[in-house]
Amino acid sequence: MRQTAAVITRHNICGLACKVYYQALRADNLQAGFKRAGIYPLNRDIIPKENFIPAELYDCMDSSSDATIEGGLRTLAEDCDMFACKEK
Repeated sequence: MRQTAAVITRHNICGLACKVYYQALRADNLQAGFKRAGIYPLNRDIIPKENFIPAELYDCMDSSSDATIEGGLRTLAEDCDMFACKEK
C-alpha cells in the first residue's frame, strides 16, 4: 500500500522498482524461500504425496496389480515403460 501521495511516472519508476527488487533479493529472503519449498535443507516431506497424483501416468497400469495409494488410485506397474505408453 502506498504511504505517500507522490505520483509514479516513467521517470521515477525505475528507481522504485530497483528498491523493491533489491529488497526481494536479500540473502535471508532467498534462504527462507528455499527452506519453505524444502529445497535446502532437503525436506522430501514438505509437499504431501497427494499433490503428485495429477502428475502420475495412468495409461500403462498393470490391471492385476493391487498397488494403490491413498484415495484408491493405482500406481504404475514396475515393468511399465513410460515412453511405450506415450506412443499408444
